[in-house]
Amino acid sequence: MEPVKSEGRAIPGYSLKQDGTKVSDEQIKEWLMEGMEGEAYAYGYRKLTVFLRRTYGLCINKKKVDRLCKEMDILRPQRQKRDSYSKKLARNRIITGSNQLFERDKYCSTAPLHNSIGEKGLSFAKWDEIIPSWTSS
Repeated sequence: MEPVKSEGRAIPGYSLKQDGTKVSDEQIKEWLMEGMEGEAYAYGYRKLTVFLRRTYGLCINKKKVDRLCKEMDILRPQRQKRDSYSKKLARNRIITGSNQLFERDKYCSTAPLHNSIGEKGLSFAKWDEIIPSWTSS
């Protein structure tokens, strides 16, 4: 015999106004449809929640408004995220010598470079001395 899984608390089917009176979910759905026909035609469930709270004085949660909107299928489709460009600059490039590819952080300062010896203002001509694998044969 399989144990019965609980699906959580049952949906009460009503919400309360600020004065304590009960409003059925069917009435809330009618108010949502009126709002969608009027000024709230492009609202999502969060703005619809604020609309219901301000216009009708409901004490209602955004999750409940989302559930009601999904039941009525009145929400507009979500926008699709665009693919971002690849941030790997050195991909598909063959580096055979020095000074062929430069990368820089956007937070990198323009102050003079220091090498391990302590010389200020390391020039690009010294890259071949520091990284011998970049020198061309």
